[in-house]
Amino acid sequence: MSYGFAVLLSYTFSKTMERLAFLNPQDTQLSREIGTYDVPQRLAVSGIYEFPVGPKHKWLNKGIASHIIGGWSVNWTMIAQSAIPIGFPSGYYINGDPTLSSGQNLNHWFNTSSSIWVLQPPDTLRTSKLRSPTIRQKSRPQYDVTVIRNFKIREGHEFQFKVSAFNLTNTPIFGAPNTSPSSSLFGVVPVTQINLPRDVELGFRYRF
Repeated sequence: MSYGFAVLLSYTFSKTMERLAFLNPQDTQLSREIGTYDVPQRLAVSGIYEFPVGPKHKWLNKGIASHIIGGWSVNWTMIAQSAIPIGFPSGYYINGDPTLSSGQNLNHWFNTSSSIWVLQPPDTLRTSKLRSPTIRQKSRPQYDVTVIRNFKIREGHEFQFKVSAFNLTNTPIFGAPNTSPSSSLFGVVPVTQINLPRDVELGFRYRF
């Protein structure tokens, strides 16, 4: 902080399990499943940098010019994390692992082969889990940046102006793929953004 620079980094490695639902209505025990909002890995990096110009800084720290061009700082946040698991449909046996080893794209998110997704005969019990531990929705890093300018009016009085950009790169995150084997869009990820697009806000504050 002696140079006006600070960084905070945090990494989380976790696994969320739950017992909240039955696989079949006649079951006597709840199914132990990967959690609906399980996010195994999460990296968050945030920081702040005060530009070294203006009063009490290294450069241009005297005179009127120091008050005009000084007082700037920038802070940022980057979050990169795993996505949540997709749900498996009811009424089908799942023979094998539908996870694709390669070639995954929005039009083919997992293996949709009929040899894997087998229609469950009438009056039979479900054996597949409610959610997939290996197939997840797509997640992409998100960046937020704020630029701040502080104006010192007099002792104990300060005016602050800031510009904040959320989802700075305007990176979209799409929802879960279609998991209905009877649908023509089975395995396709709908191009519908579920996160907020880039949002720029102006802020003003007077402290006294």
